[in-house]
Amino acid sequence: MTAYGRYFSAGHTDSLLAFYADQAHVMPPNSRQVQGRDAVRQMYAAVFQNGPTGVLRFHVDDVTANGPVAVLRASWTFTPPAGAPMPPDTGAGMGVWRKTDGHWKIMSEIWRSDLPVPAPAPPHRRG
Repeated sequence: MTAYGRYFSAGHTDSLLAFYADQAHVMPPNSRQVQGRDAVRQMYAAVFQNGPTGVLRFHVDDVTANGPVAVLRASWTFTPPAGAPMPPDTGAGMGVWRKTDGHWKIMSEIWRSDLPVPAPAPPHRRG
């Protein structure tokens, strides 16, 4: 997970993509599910469209493996660059990994933020 955080922090979409299985499912917070490597690539390309976003660090809290399948639970911290319009954040996530051809790949992942959900925009009034 150290490499994943390093690639995210550097904005390396293709390096991150190497962690994912062809039919990976990604469930980001406050967003629609993303399925498949092409969709994961598009998700990260959108995140990094203006360059690296900050520093992401992981701490693996638990791993349970059974043969070629493992479930990983991790916590994370995110520090945006100075002057960025986003606050620092912390959170946790879980992933299901499968070992295929000697390599562990993410099959499914979901994560959450410790920040409160943003307030909805006020309704638009016609006048």
